[in-house]
Amino acid sequence: MTVVLADLEQFNGEKHINGKSIFIDKIIVQQQDTQSGTFTLLVTGNVNGQKDFEETLDFAGFALEKKEEPVNKPTDYNMTKRASIQIAHDKNIYESNFDTFYRENNSDEFALQLKDFITISSSNNDGIPYAYTQDDMQNTLLTDIRYDYRDKKLCLKVKYKNDISPELYIPFDCNEYYKTFVTVNQSEARKYYQSGILHYLEEIGDGGYLFSKLLIARTGFLVQYQSASAFSQGINYTAKLLSSNHQELAQFDMVISGFRDLNNLKNELIITGGEYSDFIQERLKRNANLDELIRNTFKNNISNLHFLINNTRLLYSDSDHSLYNNENKPLYFNDVYIEYQSIVKETDGSFTMLVKLSSVNGRILDEIIPIKRFLLSSDLNN
Repeated sequence: MTVVLADLEQFNGEKHINGKSIFIDKIIVQQQDTQSGTFTLLVTGNVNGQKDFEETLDFAGFALEKKEEPVNKPTDYNMTKRASIQIAHDKNIYESNFDTFYRENNSDEFALQLKDFITISSSNNDGIPYAYTQDDMQNTLLTDIRYDYRDKKLCLKVKYKNDISPELYIPFDCNEYYKTFVTVNQSEARKYYQSGILHYLEEIGDGGYLFSKLLIARTGFLVQYQSASAFSQGINYTAKLLSSNHQELAQFDMVISGFRDLNNLKNELIITGGEYSDFIQERLKRNANLDELIRNTFKNNISNLHFLINNTRLLYSDSDHSLYNNENKPLYFNDVYIEYQSIVKETDGSFTMLVKLSSVNGRILDEIIPIKRFLLSSDLNN
């Protein structure tokens, strides 16, 4: 067959058959199989220089070509007795359907699929390595598959033709596998500040409704909160994955990042004078200097200002410098330091107090926030 295919060009050009002029323009080999002795040709041309044609022709019955075995191919016995397995370098073993084996006990289906994720090597007694070819893999079965949870490995045997290998293994962490069954809801994370989430978890002692919003399990599975801790600007969650009938499958850590940046506070945090403005107004009746009065009293009266985020009232604690809301636990900031900057008289006669949000959650911000209409001109004339 190889000889015939190599000599196809002799059929190109003009031929005279049954009084017709047939011109063959191209002969293209579309398919060939030397092992079965078959091939398919695509022939294009025209008849009498006018009628174009395109024909697909199938040929069979050619002598089968003997396939040469590699000189270092091990004996059938050594193909298994000296076999070793590895994860294929271009494959991610965690993309296999391990769940169908581990939870559904379908080892046959998993064994068939697993062949696409591994490579098998062997050797003769000379130790020269030999990698199983695709043809070898067609004569190979993976049997006796089991998972060693303690040592985190998949154990199996290789059956080549009639011979079976000793037990072999590849590393496989089912926790890492089932971790892929859970996704992080980044759009939800962007709604909250990290410190608020951590405070909420500390207050209620478990994941609560926020955990179920941030970590989403694949349909048919449940993700269960275990613990959480700060991780840079994100949160490290330890979670368990359960089946729908509450069978525990894995435990793993997942880091959620992308929480609201503290720089958003310069636009979201609204501060008004509150009771402190009333206090200043009362003291001014004694003809005190306005700027000096605020500088001397501001630090001890921060909690008397009014703080709002998205129309939600927050309270300021002098004892631990926290800014919080008792009902909405995720609205919480620690180490909040606010400093008085100056008092500015506006054109309408009102006074705006400028304060600096120096730091929040241990992070330096140095953002200036105006407390508008802290005082009115009429307040000074009373």
